[in-house]
Amino acid sequence: MSREHLFGPLAIPTVHRFLLSVSHAAQSLSVFAVRRFAALCVLALATTLWATPAHAQLSIDRGELELRMSGDPQVRAGVLTVRNTTGERLQAQVALEDWDRGPDGGNRFHTYQSLSHSCGDALRVFPLTLNLGPGEAQPVRIEYTGAERSAECTSLVVVQQAPGSGPKKAGVNVTMRMALKVYALPVTSSAGGEITDIVVTRAATATDSTRVLVTYRNEGNRHVKATGRLEIRQEDNSLITSIDLPAVYALGGATMQVRAALPALAPGRYVLLAIYDYGGNDLAAGQLQYEVAK
Repeated sequence: MSREHLFGPLAIPTVHRFLLSVSHAAQSLSVFAVRRFAALCVLALATTLWATPAHAQLSIDRGELELRMSGDPQVRAGVLTVRNTTGERLQAQVALEDWDRGPDGGNRFHTYQSLSHSCGDALRVFPLTLNLGPGEAQPVRIEYTGAERSAECTSLVVVQQAPGSGPKKAGVNVTMRMALKVYALPVTSSAGGEITDIVVTRAATATDSTRVLVTYRNEGNRHVKATGRLEIRQEDNSLITSIDLPAVYALGGATMQVRAALPALAPGRYVLLAIYDYGGNDLAAGQLQYEVAK
């Protein structure tokens, strides 16, 4: 069966349907999961939280680390390398914090052990202080020592220059904080994806564009990076155009929202089909019946 046919009206298993409305369009949304028709590549999950700026005095060699909650010691532990990039001796401090993402995908930082998905006392980091000569690097060991959980936990390992350490310069001195995202995964972990809402917002002025807001929920028990697109189709299912949707970075159980501009459409009825690939056996998809008034 071709991919075009796969998304035809008779091939879509509707989970639920509800009505939405905006001032210029009649809309209805159906949410569904589409069985993948061929094997797709697993998404690469390693992304850098903060790239080290050229003027930074300390650097770290990675932005993410995945550990396992059980198994051999080598899968429960990892190493972060911290380097002094200056010509002076520096002291560095290592600490733990919690984090999550806002609905728009922005990182938010919290006191350690304040969030339910925090790794808490189960995450051990050593050493917590570093004394680095010019150009010297030192490893920091990170280990998950707790029991198996039903869902992934995640925390930050934050590295920063110790107060009073390093050369003093006239003017404003900026201290860089760099962080490693640590994920500890249970034996059974899976990402998930569901499109829970699609809303179209009419342009406020003639120079603005009509925008679509897509809400994505990760119902799995681990973090996910999902890539998406929005297909604009006619009622007979023929494809008019397709636009890329922003990538979704979602922790387990989190709900995220992405926005994209719609191209100008002639008056008529359309189907907006939002599709996200989160690396699982299914594609997350939802469709909106959308009408542009004359």
